[in-house]
Amino acid sequence: MFLAISGLHITLFIHLLEKVLWKWKMTRETSVAVIIVGLVIYGYFIHWNISGTRAILMYILAQMSKKFHWKLTTEDCFGNHIFCCHCFIEQVLLKM
Repeated sequence: MFLAISGLHITLFIHLLEKVLWKWKMTRETSVAVIIVGLVIYGYFIHWNISGTRAILMYILAQMSKKFHWKLTTEDCFGNHIFCCHCFIEQVLLKM
């Protein structure tokens, strides 16, 4: 049985985890690391469907942008995500 997981579900999951971790007095840096690890595990469980993968990668890119002061907008993160997916899909197709 497969569930319909959308980017909205992932975003709500992220915000819920953030609130819980902040209530437990975790720092933002620690909570981001925990969320990223949790998202990678969650991505494995949902079989890395397109909308879930997009939401997970967008969150990771946005957090990396904040951490390293890249000043990327949401559109920049989305463009980088599309580029990464294109390169990955191309590599998979060439091996077939």
